[in-house]
Amino acid sequence: SIFRKNFLNEKSVLKDNNGVVTGTNGERITIAVPNKNELVITSNIAKIKNEMLFQFPTNLACANLIGIDKLGNTFVVVEKYISEIPLKVNREVYTISRTGNILSRLLLPNIKYLFTLKDLQIDGDGNLYHLLSYPDKVQIVKWDDLTTPTKEIIKYSSNYDVEIHFNNYTPTDEIKTEVPKNIRNIKGSVSRTKALKIADTYVLHRYNCSSSNLAPSNVTAPDGDIVRTPDWLIEGVNARIPYKWGGFNTLAQFDAGLKNGKYAGDINTDGVSSYAVGVDCSGFVSRCWQMSYHSSTRGMPSITTQYSSWEDLKPGDAVHKIGHVRLFVERNINGTIKIVESTGRGWGVSYYSYTASDLSAYTPRYYNNMENNFNSKRPILVSAKQESENLVSLNWNCDTVGVLGYCLYGSVDGNVWNKILDENSCTITNAKVVKSSSVNYFRVSSVANDSPNFSESNWSNVLGVSSFDSKGKNLIVDGFERESGSWRGAGHTFVLKYGGALEQLSINFDAIKNSELQNGQFQLGDYNSVFWILGDESTVDETFNSTEQSLVEKYLENGGSLFISGSEIGWDLDHKGSEKDKDFYGNYLKANYLSDDAGKPIWANGLNSSSLDSCSVLFSQTYDEDYPDEIEAVKGSRLCMKYSNGKGAGVEYNGEFGNTNLTGTKGNLIYLAFPLETTANDTSFNKIISKAVTFFVNNPTSVKSNTQIISEFKLEQNYPNPFNPTTAIRYEIPKEGFVNVKIYNSLGQEVATLVSKKQNAGSYIVEFDASSLSSGVYFYRLVSGNNLNIKKMLLLK
Repeated sequence: SIFRKNFLNEKSVLKDNNGVVTGTNGERITIAVPNKNELVITSNIAKIKNEMLFQFPTNLACANLIGIDKLGNTFVVVEKYISEIPLKVNREVYTISRTGNILSRLLLPNIKYLFTLKDLQIDGDGNLYHLLSYPDKVQIVKWDDLTTPTKEIIKYSSNYDVEIHFNNYTPTDEIKTEVPKNIRNIKGSVSRTKALKIADTYVLHRYNCSSSNLAPSNVTAPDGDIVRTPDWLIEGVNARIPYKWGGFNTLAQFDAGLKNGKYAGDINTDGVSSYAVGVDCSGFVSRCWQMSYHSSTRGMPSITTQYSSWEDLKPGDAVHKIGHVRLFVERNINGTIKIVESTGRGWGVSYYSYTASDLSAYTPRYYNNMENNFNSKRPILVSAKQESENLVSLNWNCDTVGVLGYCLYGSVDGNVWNKILDENSCTITNAKVVKSSSVNYFRVSSVANDSPNFSESNWSNVLGVSSFDSKGKNLIVDGFERESGSWRGAGHTFVLKYGGALEQLSINFDAIKNSELQNGQFQLGDYNSVFWILGDESTVDETFNSTEQSLVEKYLENGGSLFISGSEIGWDLDHKGSEKDKDFYGNYLKANYLSDDAGKPIWANGLNSSSLDSCSVLFSQTYDEDYPDEIEAVKGSRLCMKYSNGKGAGVEYNGEFGNTNLTGTKGNLIYLAFPLETTANDTSFNKIISKAVTFFVNNPTSVKSNTQIISEFKLEQNYPNPFNPTTAIRYEIPKEGFVNVKIYNSLGQEVATLVSKKQNAGSYIVEFDASSLSSGVYFYRLVSGNNLNIKKMLLLK
């Protein structure tokens, strides 16, 4: 997010996500560039014209909001093509009155030695400040008369008639790669959709690094080359393939290299080491294009064709210059370009967005082997529900114009996907399929009716279901719809992490998009526990709208158990939200918002004696989370997690909610103020979910749960088994009594006591952590009254 300012009513911070700008008071401004002829600015801000349309002579590239002064004048930076090939861009600041009239236009010089996220800013009086960067200095220029109407274009003095751009200073040296002999280019043989899918795997790939894979300071490899690995890598689980000078590794080659002791990436560009693995910019694009060899950026013009216009770019095309190449994903609403690349900006593979002026010296190109057409109508999978023992009901949304049908894909682990239905057998936006396992995940794509191509779109988000012998049902709510914030990919797979954690506990679940709650297709009250994913969803998409708030309130008042994770919930609801938002945040999420930025605490740790005791998680790995909320406990809740800098990261609560008329009915809540799914470590993630489930199960609250009749004394097999180092043990007791759960080794010696207390009749889960024990066979024993049961389990380290 880039922050802008609105001074009209009171100083308000606005978040700009590539043209969709939102504020703390519910302000919403959209800067849209639908084509090269039109700039459309819409807003819901009082005293400002709601919609403004500006026409251009087929030269508009992109636009961004700078801010709004206290009189309601809007400042927008507009980028226009002088020429597209070679790319030359004119940048102007438009000052627009509250009635939609252009007051002035300021032509900016092309002086950008440094790449900056925001080089223009205003104050409340409408003064504009422009940061100019040179090779030897930084200068700030102030303009104080831009709100005075003038028809003449305002220009800088002749002292600024120079062109200094960071792209002209970036090195063009690169490794030399050989084109294999007898390479045949077969026109249209490479899929654009597959190129994007491959790119996504490089962004999301998780892997484990040992100390031998890391070299944060320069080391000399056995081949004599100096190697240095990116400083964001840790000893343990990581995400994103790191940059490696000269790298052209597949994911399998990368993983194998780490196991063989090779370095994870190499950002030293003085030589190519055979003792490091990863991808550089051209190696990454070559892999996405499914090439059999590593094409250098210098060699790419011979295997690609240059477009005549930037508007011709299609997903999977190249944004290219000698020295660097990027893969085009799609255009944002404001005309900026979303790409995925392996770059020195973050020394890894990631998504990012660029303005036209950022791309000086680049050209738009398509790979000669790439298919020409692309279907952009990516569906959204909205529900996956277990209808019966073996039948799953699926529903999705999609623009159906020009769509022939849909391809439905299934997976049991989220890694290997198989096509279940094709476009000929699935022509409507729903399906019922037979389950193939206890856990099943699904994705869907659309197929265009563009014979003879029948182009397939990219995949949707992931949803899934599970069915075990355990009682009750649970629900995963995918409330994450934002693709222009910290996570910039197309679609996402975050439900996989929650589903995997619940699978480890043999827990039943359905999964839906939050929209299915609003249309009444699903009822929260039908589920024992709800796990709600919000990522960095913020004001523009509403973390919890009024309908969702009412549903959550009713659910908690009636004794539901709710787990929520998201970094912008406090920002959206509590920080100058409506009175209803504030009431919901304080009385139902049991938190007080302190700040939008808890600093750079990439670790969050569970507090002693809390539900998340002994949990520790490194987040901001799968995607960067730059602004996790800082919160504190209120209304009877207590902190359950803190960031590594000591600030509040999560709260827990067990008790009555709101104005419940159900005397003694208590609900459960765990709310984390950061996106849990951004951790790469499944063990850490699963432990938090396991602890949360234990907290929910061991605090039976709802009327429905309390009326469930436990008819027999039961000890279930631990899961997972074998395990390393944690496992969950579920048991049921038919009547109140003193309960003992103990662990013994193969010699019959007691090694741990998990439970030793009086418990009510009900179903319980207890976690066993064997971190301090050696591999081997262990026994767990449940005793309650005259009942005793013993089962065996296997610890493998």
